[in-house]
Amino acid sequence: MKEKFSTIPNEVWNVQAVEKITDRKRLETLLGSVDSSYDLLSQYRIRLQTEFTERNKVSAMLKEFVMHQKEQLRNVEMRLTEYQGKLQKVQAVRSQLQSHLNSLPDLSASAALEPLPEPGSLFGGTDE
Repeated sequence: MKEKFSTIPNEVWNVQAVEKITDRKRLETLLGSVDSSYDLLSQYRIRLQTEFTERNKVSAMLKEFVMHQKEQLRNVEMRLTEYQGKLQKVQAVRSQLQSHLNSLPDLSASAALEPLPEPGSLFGGTDE
């Protein structure tokens, strides 16, 4: 687009240069250049307007995306806090269980002991 703008004659941009032209043919040529420059600028304006509109749409989409991401972050942080609380409870129960297991007697040593007598022989009156 810059190349097209650079090909526009100086007389189109500079009003003082137009006043110096006295030849009718040169003025008609300049009028054609002005018309084509006007068309070129109109097309460029339309492109800029379209780009501006698209950028506004993208900006709105990005704002909505950021809001959605912030909402999701809040939800995830709430769930994280909830699960951290649950983890602390599980760790407390685990610690209590481990403490209880450690307080139980060692039953592996009882395998070497003789079996207990029958209840009837303990309380019964008969001698065997």
